[in-house]
Amino acid sequence: MNTSDAASSPAFLSTPSGPGLHLPLQTLIRRPPVCVAPDAPLREALERMTAERVGSVLVAVDGRAVGMLTLPDLPGQVLLAGQPLDTPVRTLMQTRLHTLGAEHSGEDAARLMARHEVRHVIVTDADGRLLGVISQSDLYARLRQDVHTLGARIRDASDADALIEAAASVRRFARQLLQDGTSVEALMLHLSSLNDALSARAIDLVRASHPDGEVFDRVRWCWLAFGSEGRMEQTFATDQDNGLLFEPPPGLSAEAVRPALMRVAAGVNTLLVRLGFPACAGGIMAGEARCCLSFDEWAQAFARWIATPHPEALMSAAIFFDLRPLHGDSALAEALHRQVRAQARANRTFLRLLAEAALQARPPLGLFSRFRVDSVDGAPHTLDLKAGAARVFADAARLYALSEGVHEQSTAGRLRALARSSRFAADDLPGAARAFFLIQRLRLQKQAGEGDTPSLDTANRIDPSSLADMDRMLLRHALKRARQLQTRIRLDWLTG
Repeated sequence: MNTSDAASSPAFLSTPSGPGLHLPLQTLIRRPPVCVAPDAPLREALERMTAERVGSVLVAVDGRAVGMLTLPDLPGQVLLAGQPLDTPVRTLMQTRLHTLGAEHSGEDAARLMARHEVRHVIVTDADGRLLGVISQSDLYARLRQDVHTLGARIRDASDADALIEAAASVRRFARQLLQDGTSVEALMLHLSSLNDALSARAIDLVRASHPDGEVFDRVRWCWLAFGSEGRMEQTFATDQDNGLLFEPPPGLSAEAVRPALMRVAAGVNTLLVRLGFPACAGGIMAGEARCCLSFDEWAQAFARWIATPHPEALMSAAIFFDLRPLHGDSALAEALHRQVRAQARANRTFLRLLAEAALQARPPLGLFSRFRVDSVDGAPHTLDLKAGAARVFADAARLYALSEGVHEQSTAGRLRALARSSRFAADDLPGAARAFFLIQRLRLQKQAGEGDTPSLDTANRIDPSSLADMDRMLLRHALKRARQLQTRIRLDWLTG
């Protein structure tokens, strides 16, 4: 299904709030899929596309998709190749399909499209039977610049200099999205996806040129994203939070391959700095020994943090528990994440201490809901939107996602998934998600005004008196939402 025509776009896509990425895919399907059989001639597929006014058809057998044929494929495969119109579509169709279950969100589909640079995702029911197709235009009404063009530019970067230029283009693109009024949710998703692509290309370039690069060919490996990068909530001022997960080849220990892996990873970290991602002050980077671990070593580290939680372990939970595969063998990371989530959910002591840690951040509101400001070098009379606001939402969402078995990765995705439970019916968690996005918008606007390299020390600090009256009112409301979440945590975990 292709709904690129304005007349066929869902109504919500034309609203200023942008795409409804939080909605389940089954609610975004606009029509039944247009299908043909594998033996159908090309003529029939073209006639169906013309009659149905779509740009693609699925090739299906017994209600299951086995291929896809799209109009952009036809010039090279049909016209230039001189294929006759009675050619069976099975000889022309794409067979590498990207599929998600109907319960997945638009955010999941957008992430999949961005990661694999495809324009369609097939939606299936619990039995794997075909329900429909979600296209890129189903998710996004208007974007001033084509994400795929940038993605191709990143993928085709032949050296570090070309990748540095592409990184600058990504930042300009994201700032243009903000200026155009794109929803914060969509902007963060695009920015994080393109930053993923930059990181993946940096890894490949360093692997290809580094003397130890061939070690990656001898192990199973996955580059991990942590923290806000893992939640795909990056802003314009973001440092590195990454790690390397690997499995040594049979007969070799982790110690035998780790030094070479670390040298290559350190080269990647250095290139990422050149791309505009500062080194992590806490050393959460794949080139560091503590973040370059085998599967068993990562599993042991998480088990230790969960079993014997102490301040350092709880700080680690705030960073490492939001892990996400960025490049390499994603199955390794997904297996690790499943194991970690199960262990954390089963340990109530760990969750209670995680709840205590989630209350350490103090929303900057004082008596009578007045803003509490302080001063740091370069930012007098300001409050910290990250430490005192965004962190509260992220910590609360992570805590309840772990305790309730919610597998969503982003803060807003977690809050919305939790909202579907009757246990949280009175908490208006979708409202909390909107408050979180308000905080993120103010952070992005502040950082966008500081050029290409906003200072990490002051990038998230804002003087409330500099805001417009409406934004000041909304900020106060958002901070009240943050305090309400903390009140819920106290009631659930620290009383009785």
